[in-house]
Amino acid sequence: MKTELCLALATLLLCCSEVRSACEKIDSCSCRDSESGEVLSLAALAHTDNTAALSAKDGSTDYEYLYNPCLPFTAAAGTQCVDVAICQEDSHAAPLRYYDLGNQSTSNFTVINGSLNLVYTGQPTFAGKPRVSRIQLICDEDATTPEFKFVSEPVLGEYSFTLRSECACPGKCKPMADKCVPDDQSKCSCKFTDGRRINIRSLNQPNAPTIVRTPTATVTLNPCTGVNVGP
Repeated sequence: MKTELCLALATLLLCCSEVRSACEKIDSCSCRDSESGEVLSLAALAHTDNTAALSAKDGSTDYEYLYNPCLPFTAAAGTQCVDVAICQEDSHAAPLRYYDLGNQSTSNFTVINGSLNLVYTGQPTFAGKPRVSRIQLICDEDATTPEFKFVSEPVLGEYSFTLRSECACPGKCKPMADKCVPDDQSKCSCKFTDGRRINIRSLNQPNAPTIVRTPTATVTLNPCTGVNVGP
């Protein structure tokens, strides 16, 4: 009887030790652990060049899933996957089809069955139900190279993934500064981590630049492409 009781107690302690505490959202890819107070951040995993940092394949369908923590990316212009966090690519279609499985502004840190998940909401399915992506964050301090895997689509439009990384451990990786990252070569627009954008292209007038005169100098100013100054 004592042996059975000890085994039951050991199982209970093991179970409870694996349960992750809540994590209060700071931005689209970082949160503060409610118990330790340390920050969990995926910023170090993010690409800043408008591409996806991580990808995974569904072995049964060959669908590919593209994911970029923190910053929006574009899989293909003119598709659903413009400025998204996670995207599904259907390689069987001609031309390729892309489906928005979530954007940065919808991210939420949620404990599901004792595990911390990063959840995103995307565009609706053909049935009109919003797509939902749940990424289980697995803390592994030895995983210096992140492992992003597709798990299943248990219900139409609901996708489960795992992300094993040292950055899934609170206090391990530094959070991203709240800066606006340029997203085009002209440096006329940039994106914040939550998907907000600044775009000053409308101010670009190379043939009619802004002129500022001071008592000692005249300054000609034009963003994006510079100025055209005649002889």
